[in-house]
Amino acid sequence: TQYIAKPVHDLDGRDDRSVCLSPERDAPWVLDGSCEKHQHLTNFSSIGPIRSCGFCGDDAAYLREIRDEISVKFQKKCSDLVVYGAALGVKYEDMLSSEEGGHIAKVVKRHGTCFFQFVTATRGTRNTLTGDGSQNLIVIDPARMPYKSNRRNTKVIKFNPGLIFPWADRVIWQDVKLQRKIPRFEKRIFLPNDYMLHFKRTVERFGTCSSFMALPLHHLSVQKAKEVNIKAHCDTIISAAWSRPTVSD
Repeated sequence: TQYIAKPVHDLDGRDDRSVCLSPERDAPWVLDGSCEKHQHLTNFSSIGPIRSCGFCGDDAAYLREIRDEISVKFQKKCSDLVVYGAALGVKYEDMLSSEEGGHIAKVVKRHGTCFFQFVTATRGTRNTLTGDGSQNLIVIDPARMPYKSNRRNTKVIKFNPGLIFPWADRVIWQDVKLQRKIPRFEKRIFLPNDYMLHFKRTVERFGTCSSFMALPLHHLSVQKAKEVNIKAHCDTIISAAWSRPTVSD
């Protein structure tokens, strides 16, 4: 994400002429799509450049390698539906489900869902599956990814399912934080019992390109607000920015 920050007034009323502190904000655009037969052009602002999206340039060579390896192994089996996430770094890899017979394991086994999790193997793992056997681990080398920041590399994976799984008819991103040890009744609320049915009831039902889960009524989403709304969520992000200035949200 690259942008020009304008003078704003913060929550305390002070004039704060902030600049973008996003990690590697000056790094070049790595998702060059000039080699694509049908280019998808994106214009982020009226003054910004028009960019194409793809894995064409030298900076995306490793991403192409990952994409092709996944295709060889899983395209035939998983073309109907792909569910995936990314746990780059120890903090997030520790959130991966290892509970045998847990919610995700049951759902995946019951419906034969293809679930992928991108990990960095920071613990030296050579496993191909998560501890509960529900997710295929795609082990990547952080040193060969486009950015130094795991957070930024996660966003490259998260926001480009069409480039990573170009052969998949349906793709669902599931944040790894939803796999943390939370009460089972909450997992039943937040996580689908049937991913294919979930996709059909959302994206396919309304003929949209994508669908997003609503924010929960939680202090990490809307602080002490009594209802979920955009203003409360923005206030939460601004407040968090004081303690986490390099987060690009």
